Order: sequence, then C-alpha cells, then structure tokens
Amino acid sequence: MILLVLIWDWGRATVPRLLTPDSLLGSFDAFWWAGHCVVNGRDIYSPPPNTTERNVYPPFHALLMAPIAILPKKVAFFLWQVGQLVVLIFCFWWMEQIGAFGASQREGRIWLSLLLVMPFLEHNFIWAQYNHWLLLTLLGFLLLLNRQRFLESGCLLGFIFSVKPFHLPLILFWLILKREWRTLLAFLLSAVTFSFLLPACVWGWHGAWSLLARWHEKVAPNAFCVTTPCGGLPSTLFRLLTPVNVSLEPEKPLTVNFLTLPSPLVSGIMTILAVLLIILIVSECRQPLTMTNGLRTLYEMALVLTVSLLLSPRTEKHHCLLLLPATFLIADGWMRTEGNCKVLFVPLGIAGAIFVLRQLLPRSWREGLRLPYWWHSGVMLTYLFALLIVKPIGQPDPKEWRSDVGSNSDARDDSNDSGSDGANRSHPAEMDDKRAGDAPS
Repeated sequence: MILLVLIWDWGRATVPRLLTPDSLLGSFDAFWWAGHCVVNGRDIYSPPPNTTERNVYPPFHALLMAPIAILPKKVAFFLWQVGQLVVLIFCFWWMEQIGAFGASQREGRIWLSLLLVMPFLEHNFIWAQYNHWLLLTLLGFLLLLNRQRFLESGCLLGFIFSVKPFHLPLILFWLILKREWRTLLAFLLSAVTFSFLLPACVWGWHGAWSLLARWHEKVAPNAFCVTTPCGGLPSTLFRLLTPVNVSLEPEKPLTVNFLTLPSPLVSGIMTILAVLLIILIVSECRQPLTMTNGLRTLYEMALVLTVSLLLSPRTEKHHCLLLLPATFLIADGWMRTEGNCKVLFVPLGIAGAIFVLRQLLPRSWREGLRLPYWWHSGVMLTYLFALLIVKPIGQPDPKEWRSDVGSNSDARDDSNDSGSDGANRSHPAEMDDKRAGDAPS
C-alpha cells in the first residue's frame, strides 16, 4: 500500500508535466536554467523565462547543472525524477550498512519510515527538489567517516557545503564535538576548492568572487527572515506569538497568532530553546568517534539534522526529507518494542495519521493547518522526542570498535589466543584473578 502511494505521488508529479507543453517543472526550472546559462555563457542569476523560480544557490551549483542542461529540459526532468527514486533506494541501503541492522525486520522499518516522511517525499517530487541527493551525500559522508576515511569524508562534506550550505553548520559543530580535526581540515580545503577555486577556472578570479558576492547579497538578506512562512521553530514562534502577516496576497492581510507578545520577548524565548537544543546535542554527541559505533553515529546524525531543521528559520516542507534517518531509527525502534511501551509512540501515530489523511479533512481545517506552518515544527518535535526514546544505549570499547572497522592483524592475533580477547576487554579484572589463582604458590 505504501509503495503504491509512493508510485502514485511520483507519477502524479511527473507524468502530467511531461505530457503538457510549456508546463512548469517546479524548482527544476531554475536548476536547468542555471546550467543552461553556464553552457551558453549567460548570467547564472538571470531570471528563468516563464517561471517565478530563481537560482538561489552558490556558483558551483550552476556548474553541476551544466551537464544536465545539455539535454532537452523535459528529458532532463524525467531523468531527474527517476533519479530521486533511485537515490531513495541507495539512502535506505546505506543506512542499513551504517547501522548494521538485522534483516529480520528490514521491510517493516523501511515501509514505516517511508510512511512517516511521505508528505515530504511528495513535496520533493512536486517541486523536483534535490534533498534526496543531499541526504545521500550526507549518508556517504557518514559511511566514509565510520570507515575511518577521514580525508575523503571531509572532502565530500566540503562538496555538499559548496552546493547547499543552509543546513550544515550543526554538522560542523558535531565534528568539533567528535574531535575530528583531520576531517574538518579536509572539509575546509574542499569547500574553498569547490566554492571558489573551481568556479574561478570557469569565470576567472574576479568573476567567481563577483558571483559569490551576488549570491550572498541575494540569499543572505532572507536567510534569517523569521516572518517568511516556513516550518522551523523561529518562524513558527513569531507567527503564533506576534501579529505577523502570513498571507501571500498583499491586499488580503492575514494573521494566525493566538498571543501578541513583544518581538524581543519572542526572540528571548527562541534563544533559550536554541541553547537547550544545542545542550542536547552536546550531551548526546560528546563521545569521540573512536568510541562510537555505526548505529550510534547514525543516531547522532539523525539528531543533528532534526535539530538543524528545527532551528533554521528557512526550513521548507521539502527540506524535512532530511528527517529520514530519524524516522528510520524510530521505525526500527517501534518494530523492536514490545508490550505497553508502544503507547509512547501514540503521538507519533497521530502525527503520521494527520499527515497521510490530511486531504480528507475539511478545507477550513486544512487551511488552519497550512497557514501557520505550526504542524511542521510539531511533527519535527514529535520525531525528536521519539528519536530520543529509541536511541542506542550501549557504546563499544574503543579497541573493539577499531578492530571492527578493519584491523585484520588484530583478528589474526585474537585467533591465536586461548581465550576470547573480547572477554579480556570486558572483564580484565576477572581474567587477572583467574591467572592469579592458576599461578603456583
């Protein structure tokens, strides 16, 4: 059933636009146009024809779109949409690899996690966004990091940052907590290379710097605008606690606030919430990477991405696809939970039911859910709460973890021991007592 809904949503967002001449293709219009401008030597920030979408990404993004723009737009759009499905499959495959999950409940956690992000998937299909690709590269970064390929993981993170940097600052903070200085250094070198040096090879030093400055002037003024209808906590609090106009029609102002508080007070409340969420990240992610197994790092990345979406003032609905690692772990936890403990997931079920069945609600109710955008924050907070419930508790011994990620020589040494080296690590005092007892008096 969930697979049918997924295919239906994808087909409804793709097929009619392929068959209709001059149909709008969502954000893909701006993506393709940016690449087209590179191929034809035009201004990458010029407005695309026949659409209100604009290129709001750094210059390196336009270079990546250039190969796509060689193709006819409709052909490129079809391949882009098919790519979203393929990338989604790889995301699940890599999460399975990172967390080393068992095969017994694989189908259940995949379908349940898909159900919990279905509205966000639908929005990505409709707008032809590439949060699928962003999530895949983030999971690739985590997979490389778990395999102790620090330079490659840092370079991949720098690549992501050069394309879409908006939700990555907390990942850098996470790397600082993990004391991964080699990865951070590789990230810095990679980010400079992809953000400036590579564009400079195409547009020259002055041209690349000018494009970066224009991008900053275009995006930065709106990057922290809390009155824009978005799903993050800052935007939600300001719309619900201050009389902010949320109407998209200037001649028809509309407010949805249930309290009228001074803006400085709301800013103070938001600052306190942000500090609490940062403290949560510090408390959950303070262990070095050498003391963190794959499942734990997947949990920490899910936590960081969820908090990042909550704190960002520009979290759109399609960005919430980055919640997929969180819903994947939540689904796995629910599948493993027995008895009365499943009652803790009742709020999660209510949120999921509202998401999936929202089209059956009366129109006035749907408008009430949509306009304040409060339900984005509500669902993200619910997922954050559920994620903390199912978090992995155990942490492996550092030596054991290093052995797991590739020390074949240690494995050969272990096979020559008369006892289990893992037992020696777990119970060193007990083994010493035994040796003392066996020694002649």
